[in-house]
Amino acid sequence: MKAIFLALPFLLISSVQAEGLDDAFHLIKQAGGLTQLCTSNPRINECKYAIGKWKPQELERVKAMAPYCYEQCEYDQYGFVKSSSGGAEFPMVVTKDFDGSSASRGVEFFMYPVALTTYKYDGCVGCSLTKRYPNRVDIVQGNRHFIQLPRLSRGTFYMTSEAREYAMRSARSSEDMVMRLSFNEDIETRRISKKALAAYSLMLTSLKYDLVP
Repeated sequence: MKAIFLALPFLLISSVQAEGLDDAFHLIKQAGGLTQLCTSNPRINECKYAIGKWKPQELERVKAMAPYCYEQCEYDQYGFVKSSSGGAEFPMVVTKDFDGSSASRGVEFFMYPVALTTYKYDGCVGCSLTKRYPNRVDIVQGNRHFIQLPRLSRGTFYMTSEAREYAMRSARSSEDMVMRLSFNEDIETRRISKKALAAYSLMLTSLKYDLVP
């Protein structure tokens, strides 16, 4: 009986019949990552059409055509990043929207194919900088429509298919993407620049996420 209960989480993950990742994103952490989820659930559209570690040969071809960076690529540039201590390489775009009133304050965004990590810098004269992570992130469309990004972990949010499509449309029309970050009572409105969105769109296209229905 104990063996059955231990195997239950894997069976639940393996039996997912979701058509798109939007229906199964909450299982990414439980599965141990997107690669593991796609390996056990190849019917998910993002797993069928997009390229990731679950398609090693195709991924190597994409990596061979992309910039290669240690620790972090330059701002607003798509590339595969690897830490100086080794480890897996992964695609990423980093951008920032700093507070014009203070060079030491601002918001930084780390964009991955289906996730976004963000935090706010807080600091003062003579103080060390600290990071504050939002508990909610929304993409603002007009004055009343918001795309809420589900939270995966502290400061990391899932980029839904709607959010990915909106980011690519914004890149095509050379527009910034307005983000609303909620830090409990404190709410900040920031922008991901059209240059960063162009790099993010290139990343999604290179990895075939643009083919996902």
